[in-house]
Amino acid sequence: QESKDFLEELNIEFDKSDAVFYPGERIMGKIVITAKKGSILSTNNVQLTLSGSGRILRNTKARKDDIIYLRKEITLIDKNTSFAETVSFVNFEERLPANLATSIECKHARVLYTARASLHYHNGKSLTRAIAVHGFSVVERTDLNACSKSHFDAVPISAHRKFGICSCVG
Repeated sequence: QESKDFLEELNIEFDKSDAVFYPGERIMGKIVITAKKGSILSTNNVQLTLSGSGRILRNTKARKDDIIYLRKEITLIDKNTSFAETVSFVNFEERLPANLATSIECKHARVLYTARASLHYHNGKSLTRAIAVHGFSVVERTDLNACSKSHFDAVPISAHRKFGICSCVG
């Protein structure tokens, strides 16, 4: 039997289109498996890995030591399954830990989060693996009720500008 690639595309879609989540929030979405027209895709393993890490850059040297904030491996399918439809979906849902660091990327540091889907499928002769990666952001909830009332007070600004012999105060 000759080797054929039955997979057209593998993708990850989150239920939230902006892919921004809060620590402790439930992250939901689906893995989109697009098979080539007229073929049946057979798999025995679909996994999702949620990961997040940070790196601090000190002086001009990049430190290779990543700080791991998140590492969850979720097996979505672990038995022989066939997808006869051109487009098939594998749903996922997982609660993020409540103590995650906020996503950031700047000159001196970075904290990044990714979802990685892994599909092992038969291509006629052997088992092949396809991978899709999708980034997402984690941001801290802002509770405006926790701010003091003075935080919302208008700040008076007084400026004095001179233009030649004229001046303005405001």
